[in-house]
This record gives sequence, structure tokens and C-alpha cells, in this order.
Amino acid sequence: MEDNVYSAVPHARTGPEPGAPASYACGVHFLRGRIAFYAILKALGIGRGDEVITQSFTCVAVPCPVLATGAKPVYADIDASTFNLDPGSVEERVSSRTRAVVVQHTFGIPADMDRILSIARSRGLYVIEDCCHTVASCWRGRRVGSFGDAAFSAYRWGKPLELGIGGTAIIRGEERRKRLTEISRSSKTPGILETARIRMEYLAHQLLLRPSLLWLLRDGYRNFIKMGMATPTFPKLDLQGELSDMDKTMPPFCSRNGLTRPSTKTPHSGAAEPPNTPPRSPASVCIPRGSTKDTILSTCAILF
Repeated sequence: MEDNVYSAVPHARTGPEPGAPASYACGVHFLRGRIAFYAILKALGIGRGDEVITQSFTCVAVPCPVLATGAKPVYADIDASTFNLDPGSVEERVSSRTRAVVVQHTFGIPADMDRILSIARSRGLYVIEDCCHTVASCWRGRRVGSFGDAAFSAYRWGKPLELGIGGTAIIRGEERRKRLTEISRSSKTPGILETARIRMEYLAHQLLLRPSLLWLLRDGYRNFIKMGMATPTFPKLDLQGELSDMDKTMPPFCSRNGLTRPSTKTPHSGAAEPPNTPPRSPASVCIPRGSTKDTILSTCAILF
């Protein structure tokens, strides 16, 4: 299956090479992936009057942060064989106002980073990698998320790495990292009740989600959202181009579920990391799903 999916993408791999360089500082965590993306845009100085190119086949969570900065999302076409950005379409849409290109690695299939980086560098554009669909993809033996000026990932339901909620931003350059950190310092941890609700959602997801229960649980979850008993995936403000919860960070229990436990082995390879391996990007984190018993015990430890 993997060979069939990746056969249309030269130089793509499903697992990272041991010691592949990440060239990023440790990630900065936010409540959602879209807020992490927004923080990256602000740290890069992107705002009103600017344009950001993104692919048209994407989630609404991508253009929303662009709109929240006052910038304008510009949609480029995709390559039908990979569902990723078509570099030729990107080049056609670059204007004097373009500041950045968002590169989504759709379904974990690496985008053509060679051509996209060539276009961006020749035009003086930032490259921001959207790694929300992947935990272990590589391009030419190097992990995605380590090519551009910045990258972000998310950990909500349906993502390869599910932590309950949260997102991570990584960025190149000391001054940009300082700006990103300053943005995160204004964030506060969700309150006790909100954190407890997120914990219970995470527990329910781990214990109950099965193919046979998918539609029943989906409908039930939507009803809980309407009653204010569950966390909506897209609050109304987000859909209006104004991000909600920008003043909140990822609950500590979410990062304890995976991000603060670096693996001593690379995904798929089984080989130990060599000494002095650079910090991994969010795209390279791979935490195996535990048993139901492990989930119950870990959740009880978090709650009590």
C-alpha cells in the first residue's frame, strides 16, 4: 500500500533516515495547530496587505490564520498525482505582495520541496511547512518540516499523532524564535474545567472510537458541542477569520502524552538515534498507541 501511494513521488520515503537533520529549535506549543500557524505568521512579520499562497485542496484551518493577521490567502492548484502544491501554479500566483508559501504534505505524501524552495528563494518568499498530516515522511532522506523557514503541526482528532488538542510551531533564526517565544508567553493554560473536559474527550476517544461506532460517536459529539459540553473543532470566530483561544496554550497533560517523551528509536527503522542528533521537528515525532489498559492507567494518573 505504501509503495503504491508513494510511487508517484520521487525521493519520498515513509520513514525518516536515522539522524536526518531537523535544523530547528525545540517547538513552541499552542492550544491548536492553527494558532501555532498564526504565531509563525506574526513572528515572520506577515500582516495586512500581504499575500500568502496555499493550496486550494486544504482544511479551512489554513486560510483562517492568514485572514486573522489581515493578510490574504491566495489559492494555488494541486498536482493530481500527489494532492500537493503544483509548483508551476505557485509560480503563476506570486505577486509583488506575496510574502510566503504554505507547503502542505497532504496525507503524509511529501511535497516537491526542491522545486518549491527554488521558486521561493528566487522570489524572496518564506516557506512554511504544514506537517499536520504526517509523523514520519521524508524527502530525499530528510524529514519534512526541516526544509522551510518554519513548520507547524497539530494533535487534534484525525491527526497521525493524537494528544487530545494542541499544536506546535518551529521556526528558523534566533530573532524569529525570540518573537515566537514572546507570542507564546502571553498564553495561559486552560482552566481546570476546560482541561478536565479535554481530558475526558481524550479518554473517550481512546477507549470508544471504533469503525463500527464512528457515525454514532460523531453525531453524539456534535450534540455535546451544541450543549457546550465538548470542545468544538471550529468555533464560529475561527470561521469568520478571527481566531479564538489565541491566549491559551496546550494543556500540560497533552504534551505529557507524547511530546515530552522523546523516543530513543526512529520510527520504522528500529535503529537508535546517533549522539548529538538535532531536535526532532513535530513531523518526526512518532508515539505508538498503547493498549486500553495503558490508556486507562495513564489517564487516571493525569486526573488524580
